[in-house]
Amino acid sequence: MNTSSQRVTYTLCTLISLVIFSPSSHANWTRFNEIDTEAVYVDLESIKAKGAVVSIWRLTDFIERQEPFTNPHESMQSLVHVDCQNNVLRNTYTFTYENQMGTGQAREAFDTPNAIWEPVIPDSVADSLAKMLCTVVNQ
Repeated sequence: MNTSSQRVTYTLCTLISLVIFSPSSHANWTRFNEIDTEAVYVDLESIKAKGAVVSIWRLTDFIERQEPFTNPHESMQSLVHVDCQNNVLRNTYTFTYENQMGTGQAREAFDTPNAIWEPVIPDSVADSLAKMLCTVVNQ
């Protein structure tokens, strides 16, 4: 496959992912946490548990426009998975948006279903989220 064909394939996959996986249009966001640089929301209706692993859609609104990627953005949505037995987490789908609350033009999509599990950092927003999600497993 040549470079041009790869770009077309990547673009099509990205667009399809945005349509299929993005929760923007149907999410019911609940404010979860806020720190100096961002506000974090979760879609409580999206919680799913499978064994010791719990997943949820998270929306991050940045106080300042983010420009680390090729497309500046003000919000990001991620599908977060927490392994409550091993206290690790990972994001498998991430979407960035031009404006806050997942609105405006979709900027980038990252499809990483095999993302590496990372330790939950104590006393972080992720730690608070993991503790909340793990109560679902322990019920």
